Amino acid sequence: MKNKLFTTLFAIGITCATGYALPVGNAADPSLLQEGIFWESSQDTCCPTWCNAISFRLGFYGDYVYNRHMQVASSNQRSAIEETKIFTNAALLVANFYNRLDLFATLGASNFSIDTNASSFLLQSVMPLEGARFTIDSQTDFSWSVGARGVLWQCGCTFLGLEGQYFCTQADITTINLYNEYATYPDTTIWGRYREWQVGIGLAHTFYLLTPYAALKWSGCSLDFNTAITTIELPTNVAQLYTLDNQRSFGYALGVTLVGCDRVDITAELRFSDEKAVHINGQLRF
Repeated sequence: MKNKLFTTLFAIGITCATGYALPVGNAADPSLLQEGIFWESSQDTCCPTWCNAISFRLGFYGDYVYNRHMQVASSNQRSAIEETKIFTNAALLVANFYNRLDLFATLGASNFSIDTNASSFLLQSVMPLEGARFTIDSQTDFSWSVGARGVLWQCGCTFLGLEGQYFCTQADITTINLYNEYATYPDTTIWGRYREWQVGIGLAHTFYLLTPYAALKWSGCSLDFNTAITTIELPTNVAQLYTLDNQRSFGYALGVTLVGCDRVDITAELRFSDEKAVHINGQLRF
């Protein structure tokens, strides 16, 4: 029964975890998985073996950001962007120290899209802008992130944790859509570089196999387009690809982690306020 549960949870983790931006994660994450699939840790916490001191986890890291609240960063133009989506598929690599500190990195691929009122980007227009939509879509390109998460305090099954991380991706722009008139650039590369940093603090409590948590976070992000090409001439308009930054800095997250056999876990998380996002990841300790 124990082996069946382990196998089932691992398979679910592989299947479900797709997509990425900056989840807060479970405050108790560094302490949840106590055993490795190749060895068992020592129960003597006063004199831990080397496998208590350091362990490794491999995971599938998924995040769907359905709207990162952003705005035009230009001093002359501060209009809000109505919808910014960021999707990423990534692998998660974690080094754990004494079941208290995680150092982690993700390697994957990301894409983003923008959908907003045309007046946010248009400099000149010979057609009315009322109700006009302006969209930008990117191809899927390499992305990465690094970060740390640590347990600051523990009392029984309750954990207080702190995390910080940085994420970056650069993707070529494939399509600009205005008035349903597409402008593509097969011979000219226009790219957008998205960068984000975040710090967060969370509280978690374990109930047998489940560890629900709540967290607060403070973050900042920017989306820069390559400076060589920022003014785009469309058939009836001239558009300016302004730099974008975050409209809101404060956010919060709610999530839960399911642990199986002290070796594998699955986490689901929702984020609000500064963004609307869903996060899923699965991890396996070695």
